[in-house]
Amino acid sequence: CRFFSSSSPGPRTCSKVLVSARAGRYRLACSLYWAMVAQVPPGLVDRRESRKEDIDARGALRMILPAAAGSFIEFYEFAFFAYLSSEMTANFFAHGHGGSLGTWASFAVTFTVRPVGGAVFGWLADRFGRRLAMQTTIACMLAATVLQGLLPTFYCCGEVAGGFGLVAMFFLRAIQGLSAGGELSTAAVYIAEVSPRRRLGLNLSWISVTGAFGAACVGSVVVVCLQAALSREQMVLWGWRLPYLTALVPGLAVFLARGSLAETPEFEEMRRANAGAAAADDAGVEG
Repeated sequence: CRFFSSSSPGPRTCSKVLVSARAGRYRLACSLYWAMVAQVPPGLVDRRESRKEDIDARGALRMILPAAAGSFIEFYEFAFFAYLSSEMTANFFAHGHGGSLGTWASFAVTFTVRPVGGAVFGWLADRFGRRLAMQTTIACMLAATVLQGLLPTFYCCGEVAGGFGLVAMFFLRAIQGLSAGGELSTAAVYIAEVSPRRRLGLNLSWISVTGAFGAACVGSVVVVCLQAALSREQMVLWGWRLPYLTALVPGLAVFLARGSLAETPEFEEMRRANAGAAAADDAGVEG
């Protein structure tokens, strides 16, 4: 058995590792050695790239688009919240309840918690899988968005119900910020791990196409159509709720599509390596 040293490209025999390995643990000893030198065997890299090429040949868009389309749901709500800021102010912050400062504060909440969401969902992706993390982010964003469309407001329901709606809105906006912070990182990692190297940049660009660009365009079209079809009074009373509620359709489609995604080869290999290391530790304790 020969390995490539992390300090020089030439081969050398890892006799000490093989001597210390018991019968039947040859592969585990090799895995532990490569973990120590923080280097992946060239053959393993070739097998990974070969699997990625096979995925691309079978239709990588079926894996990449559901991962990238989550950004559309994440930023769709941010887009029409900005476009409907006057209606949101009239319902939640008018008549001494904060005014335009309250509207800006609702934006600030989502951006403040985004780094926390990135850390939480990044840990979740490393611990339990990229697919689970992506499904969790889209589920949180979808639930928070739809629930906002059902909140009572000061404009329609009075002071008590409106106060509850205001507090609930800030809470739901925080949930949206957490999920948005985790969405970008987990989706980018998933796409990077399933994409062939020759198309990595192009495949990652789908996050921006569906997210910042696609969501802003679709959100603006929806709001323009609503404002053209409804009067100002209707928009303030109930029209502002429609974009929140209609997000349920694309959101469920993305959630179901992500449920059919396969886990990335890198995560599966990492999980097997961790399981092997744990088994080795248990064998060492028993010995």
